[in-house]
Amino acid sequence: MKRTMKLFALFAMMMAMFWGASSAMADTSAPGNVGPGQQSEGAAGGWSDNFDSYATGTNLHNVGGWKGWDNDPTFTAFTTDDEAASAPNSVDINFASDLVHEYSGYTSGQWVFSGKLFIPSSYTGQSYLIFLNTYADGGPNNWSTQIYFQDGMVVNADDTTQMLPYTTDNWLDWELTIDLDADTQDFMIDGAYLYQGRSWKDGASGGGAANIGAIDLFANGATTVYYDDLMLMPASPTAVQFDTMSATSNGSMTGALLALAGLSLIAGMAIISRRRAS
Repeated sequence: MKRTMKLFALFAMMMAMFWGASSAMADTSAPGNVGPGQQSEGAAGGWSDNFDSYATGTNLHNVGGWKGWDNDPTFTAFTTDDEAASAPNSVDINFASDLVHEYSGYTSGQWVFSGKLFIPSSYTGQSYLIFLNTYADGGPNNWSTQIYFQDGMVVNADDTTQMLPYTTDNWLDWELTIDLDADTQDFMIDGAYLYQGRSWKDGASGGGAANIGAIDLFANGATTVYYDDLMLMPASPTAVQFDTMSATSNGSMTGALLALAGLSLIAGMAIISRRRAS
């Protein structure tokens, strides 16, 4: 009887730990119960989109919080499975694409925008990765960061002396760290800094706000650049990006936690058995 009670108590304790951990981790890919691609409040903790919750070939205008610039469907983009960092989809930014996602509530603290991009070897043109501190359809708009890709180089459009080479035909990690309190921003791609310590409010347009307003994936007439696994998270250990960011990643974590609980229960039974034998 005592052994049964001990096993029951051990099982209850492990299940409590499991549910607590899984609840805490459930917010990793979609904090504040905000699904992939949905607009989220800064106070909720963050946002992510890996484009895998949409069908391949989806027109993203007015889908998942995305839209063409100025809410114009002419500037939309489509999901594709031609390349993907996390299967099955990425987003294909090409020719007329000028795809925007707005955010609200990000007005203080430290945040990390991150993602992956893929530039084919056949790429031509000058495609932009843009961040705005203020965005509204039809304006007013204020730009904090404008980065473009051209002739094998990543370039800060607002200080073209800041440039790095990029490699083609593979996925490159990029990361923009924003300190809204200190008014600074650092941009890193493929493990190297393009710049550090630039003003967020005065980084491009000047006279901007301590606010994260929007991301803009702007093809500017260029051929395809693929983007995947986009995230906006607090600048903390929980902001680490995993290669398989998806709604199913939380399910995988659940499975791992269940396995851990099972192993711990087996270990507990073994300990109790040894004590009885002794």
